[in-house]
Amino acid sequence: MLPVRRRFLAAVLLLALGACAAETAREAPSLRQAGGPPRVAVLPPDLSLARLTAGGTRQPVAAWTLAAERNLTLGLMAAIRERGGRAEPAPHDLWAEPDLQAVRRLYGRVAAAILAHRFGRRGDRLPAKAGPLGWSLGEAAAPLRHRLAGADYALFVTLDDSYASGGRRALAVAEMLLFLVPATWPSGAQAGLATLVDLRTGAVVWASHIDRASGDLRTPDAARETAAALLRDLPL
Repeated sequence: MLPVRRRFLAAVLLLALGACAAETAREAPSLRQAGGPPRVAVLPPDLSLARLTAGGTRQPVAAWTLAAERNLTLGLMAAIRERGGRAEPAPHDLWAEPDLQAVRRLYGRVAAAILAHRFGRRGDRLPAKAGPLGWSLGEAAAPLRHRLAGADYALFVTLDDSYASGGRRALAVAEMLLFLVPATWPSGAQAGLATLVDLRTGAVVWASHIDRASGDLRTPDAARETAAALLRDLPL
């Protein structure tokens, strides 16, 4: 499992007991610039799609993840353009170079900190982080700035999606029939973090977190809904 995704999943476990379904945070009320709409590079999303078995075990499905990468990237670009920004996809092999891999590892640590201390359980939130965002990649983001020349911001997205198998859905139905109560078996979940990084400074200027029992990345239309949910308060 990739370091970014591993840190993300660990942070999601900490969020499960106390996070809100949807939250956002940002540095400034608007990112619009005098020179025209901001240019956003949509980085390849870091995704994990899995089937949830009857016993609750996660079974990653590579075909779902591959389709979701394309679906979500298109959905994110559409959402940015609908909000008046200019969006372009970053190269698919963006992280192949060693210096960019270092940026990705650093971002993984920053993202985990944002999840835990800005969007996590109330007791885990840092009072100093209650106001504007204070996280940054700093000058370590320089290789990313050079690689994405022409872009003002980089959009990072990490999402974990799980879907109930036929066996798990059958158990949920059986529970309803036997006990005449709504099913308590989780039928799947979607948790994600989106952040916007200013490529000039390396600062994280906006972040959005979702954690919900709905959502689907396997089809284009459903992925567009997820993209809209993640970027609902993007200040463009």
